[in-house]
Amino acid sequence: MTTFSFKPELAKMNVQQVIMTPEWAKELLQKNKKNRAPKAALIIKLRGDIRRGKWHLTHQPIAIDTNGQLIDGQHRLMAISQEGISVPLMLATDCVAETMIAVDTGNQRTINDILKIDGMKNSAAKASTVKLYLSFYDYPGVYWNGRNAYSAQIIGEKINDLDNLDQAILMAKRFYYLFKQLNVSAIACFILLALDYEYDIEEIDLFLHKLSSGEDILIGDPIYAYRQFLINISKGRYYSRKATQLLLADFIKVFNLYLKKAEVRKYHPPTLPPMPNFL
Repeated sequence: MTTFSFKPELAKMNVQQVIMTPEWAKELLQKNKKNRAPKAALIIKLRGDIRRGKWHLTHQPIAIDTNGQLIDGQHRLMAISQEGISVPLMLATDCVAETMIAVDTGNQRTINDILKIDGMKNSAAKASTVKLYLSFYDYPGVYWNGRNAYSAQIIGEKINDLDNLDQAILMAKRFYYLFKQLNVSAIACFILLALDYEYDIEEIDLFLHKLSSGEDILIGDPIYAYRQFLINISKGRYYSRKATQLLLADFIKVFNLYLKKAEVRKYHPPTLPPMPNFL
């Protein structure tokens, strides 16, 4: 038999039907501090529904927490405010802030949305990096197109487990700003994996500095060959759903060639799958 833990504070929540005016919507939006970034396409759709008289009153309320902060409904309020038309909707006040994780407005929350709600810095980069990291170990023999569908709980737990994640993200951003053909999540995941394989952080840092800056490398160096490959290649290969997996595979191959001091005149990316491994 399933049991549920009742929280007395939930009984304080008040739900009522109201007519939401554009002015009231603007006032509530001023207290929109912890929501995800608004999605313009959804606002446009909702504005069209209002304008064409297709707005429907549903059970899903605008939610205000016990501190007066808006915790759900920003897209509907933005549409009402921008369209300038009053509409009926449900309004819930004195909501417990933790209920925000379970809210669904018809626009499904991503893992990044949930982590941002929890106040996590660099949430998008951390979530993407951790998905790559888990996929490397869990699915080395396949392309990662939708196969690595990890839940927010799994992603969150792994973020907390990875002691070097913050450092890896900061390093990755520094290298990305030097050479925009790279990718923050792919670099950060490479750093974490290299540390797993007990490579020294200074050695990793030097390799990535040379890769991103182009300093202290000569023709024949695998890093030089790979930089030329990235500069000259059609961008299509790295703007697909497999882009970060391809870049991560490249980093591992080039790092191995760099450690072996191999001479490389022209870089050829590894054939996937499977993913290459570290030496």
